[in-house]
Amino acid sequence: MSVMTNLIMKKKSVSRPAPARRGLLTRRSPATAGRMPVGEGGFLRLRILIGLFVVLAGILLTLVGFSAFSDAAAQGKGSPKVLAQKILSPKYSSTRDLDEHGNRPSGIGLAPLSFGRGHSARISGGGAWSSLGPPGGDVYDAAASTVDPSIVLAGITPDGGFGGTLYRSSDNGNTWSEVPALNGTSVFDIEFAANGNAYIGTIDSVWESSDGGLTWTPDNLGIGVNDQVFDVALDSSDPSILWAGIGDASGSQPVNVVRSTDGGATWNDRTPPLADPISCQGIAVDPSDSNTVIAVFGGAFGGGQVWVTTDGGSSWMDRSAGLPNNPMHAVVYDGTRLLVGGGQLFGSEDVGLYQSTDLGATWTALHAR
Repeated sequence: MSVMTNLIMKKKSVSRPAPARRGLLTRRSPATAGRMPVGEGGFLRLRILIGLFVVLAGILLTLVGFSAFSDAAAQGKGSPKVLAQKILSPKYSSTRDLDEHGNRPSGIGLAPLSFGRGHSARISGGGAWSSLGPPGGDVYDAAASTVDPSIVLAGITPDGGFGGTLYRSSDNGNTWSEVPALNGTSVFDIEFAANGNAYIGTIDSVWESSDGGLTWTPDNLGIGVNDQVFDVALDSSDPSILWAGIGDASGSQPVNVVRSTDGGATWNDRTPPLADPISCQGIAVDPSDSNTVIAVFGGAFGGGQVWVTTDGGSSWMDRSAGLPNNPMHAVVYDGTRLLVGGGQLFGSEDVGLYQSTDLGATWTALHAR
């Protein structure tokens, strides 16, 4: 009996787990205290790697997009035709698509106007408009020849600044060709004289052509490098007399009005007694009196004036009283009624349209009616 009891007791002692071993499974040694379990550490490292991958992917997509934009811009640099083709073509029907040179397909004229949705025609007051081009947009001025109406010129001035050009059409605007000599030169004004000679005001002086705009020659205004011309005015009673309105070059060009009496061969300063330089935006000549001239002025950041001379610019009268002191941009005079207009979005500098029947002594607002 005692022997059997001893064997049973030994068997129980062997099968019972040792307290010391259980302690080794549940405790951490001082060297491993504070460490994260293996499973949690791996999950954290995975989250960090995923975050880095997302950041790198975003950077890569940004670089790819910038590269594509740069390539498109490089293809269109120097001429707006490439980008214009992509932008303008979807707006036209199949008979109005432009070719790779920005022209309509050979032999295809203007299609019948469509009055459905789209931009091909817009009805206002019973009239209809049809897009003629040229490619590139930002047409600042256009004019048709006085001796051959099929010849049309269009001046391009992107955002009213640099990098423009001149386009010429000899088929009423059906097709257009860029004038190589004016590539990169912004054109602000185009005028045709009665004999067919053409004059343009550009960011670099006055240019003239005697062959319908095929070839051009720049005039030397004698005022230095700041010779941006906003307007060219022709004297209808004397074709040898020309006027030009000059930009103030941020205040560094004090000569703002010049006149030529020899068809542009030489030019003379005819600037009114302005307090400070300010760009001459428009000039009108009395159709029956070469000595009566009206010049309107407007600053890039504000301010506007109207001046009148009755002696060819030897003396001037300030006729700004009764008008807003905001930029003036347009002037028309038929010998009896004088119209001026202007304004700009910057600074909410409104002007509207004013008329005078006494050469600017008094003014009446037409836009308020």
